[in-house]
Amino acid sequence: MKKALFAIAISLAFAACGDDSSSNANDNSSTVIDTPTESDSSSVGKNTSTADSNSSGIEKVISKNGDITINASHSILVDEENHILTITADEKNADLCVKDGDTYTWKPMPIYKIPDSVKYEFHNDTLMFFNIRNGEIDKSAEVLVGGAPGNIYSKWTFTGCLYYAETKELKWCEDDYTYMQVYFTISEDRFVSSILWHWEKYITDKSNYINSAFMESLYSNLSGIDADIYGALIFSPKTSFEGDTIDHNTIKIINMNSKSKDFELGGKKFTVEILQADLNLIQTGYDRGSVNMEVQVEVTDGKTTCNLAYQKKYLDESLCKAENAEFFNTADWKDDDGNEFIHAYNFEKSNNAEFKSCIQSIAVQ
Repeated sequence: MKKALFAIAISLAFAACGDDSSSNANDNSSTVIDTPTESDSSSVGKNTSTADSNSSGIEKVISKNGDITINASHSILVDEENHILTITADEKNADLCVKDGDTYTWKPMPIYKIPDSVKYEFHNDTLMFFNIRNGEIDKSAEVLVGGAPGNIYSKWTFTGCLYYAETKELKWCEDDYTYMQVYFTISEDRFVSSILWHWEKYITDKSNYINSAFMESLYSNLSGIDADIYGALIFSPKTSFEGDTIDHNTIKIINMNSKSKDFELGGKKFTVEILQADLNLIQTGYDRGSVNMEVQVEVTDGKTTCNLAYQKKYLDESLCKAENAEFFNTADWKDDDGNEFIHAYNFEKSNNAEFKSCIQSIAVQ
């Protein structure tokens, strides 16, 4: 099912969440990647309500409170006798950054449209969606509620739960949907997936950068522990770590505000400063969403200064150039005739390795 209906819906929020409308992550100026289909991206967080749609049949609505709704409409065939839904994307072309030898070209490509099929079951007022893969029905199902009992032609809300038919168990219900709700509205000929993002709340709750998973990893590396450290970790909140001990080294906070921290670790003093932390939700193109990130951090022990620079951007025409190829993440795809090709879907540039090496060079001995 993740590939079927939730590839249509969830990928809008997380692809890459996932993945992609924009909002400043803090008081610094935010880097926003404007696209031809998203001319209203600068209005998030302002006292306006806007709507926009593009040639891919995707509509974005920004409310006055900063919430973002992304709707995608698709054709559907409903087999009521056998309880089968067959969903087909309407899109004829997708603007993609396509690899051609050593070059990359931004151009419309015909979509390889394979219908997604699911079997549906009603359990009292609950709707179950079982994905059908190569003619075989999955043994687990997404759980939806809120529609008219026994009537597939309703608006249904995804609960986050998976139902396992063999054991009759519900799992994954604890997944956090605080910031996002997913809805499916089904009529006789249309299937509409809708994602409601509480984006301003998400940005606010994730903005405690100085007490983030990045800091946890920084403390570990400064204690001589080899731990992954990269820019995106700054958007994962953690605790203050005051008084914590890492490899027998106690963390003592000397001074701290929202963007910097002076601390002592194992008797050695350090300063970390968040110079930039921008997080932007971009939605563009064929069933796609992406969270753009830009991070700059400076760490010093008073003698040596280590600088981290991290960028992750959803690809648009301006970035689709051969000179950027080393920073591309790519994927295989097929066109409408089944011809395979490679396209780049985002731009990711970082000096993580150099930064980590520098941090380890000033670590507590």
